[in-house]
Amino acid sequence: MLPPAFGLIVRRSPLRHVIRIDGEIDVATAPALRRALAAAGVEGTDVTVDLTHTTFLDSCGLNVLLDAAGAAERSGHRLDVLCAEAGAARRLFAITHTEHLLAA
Repeated sequence: MLPPAFGLIVRRSPLRHVIRIDGEIDVATAPALRRALAAAGVEGTDVTVDLTHTTFLDSCGLNVLLDAAGAAERSGHRLDVLCAEAGAARRLFAITHTEHLLAA
């Protein structure tokens, strides 16, 4: 059986980077997200993580997002998360009461 597809696209601008994840974020793929978020943090910009095409998000991925949100806040920047209204990510945010990460 083939592993689920995973894609990570980073769009950079001087004020905000957008990181789009396609597929599943789990123990195998969370490190790639962590590296992308760390690189964006080093560049000192706000970050939006687009999970609208994410089909699965587990606690490893959520931990990466929470760590990055804390690091962004400490450096005076923002991390916002976009996700589908009825998607897997939104369900995990609701279950874990971490909706504060979601973009308004």
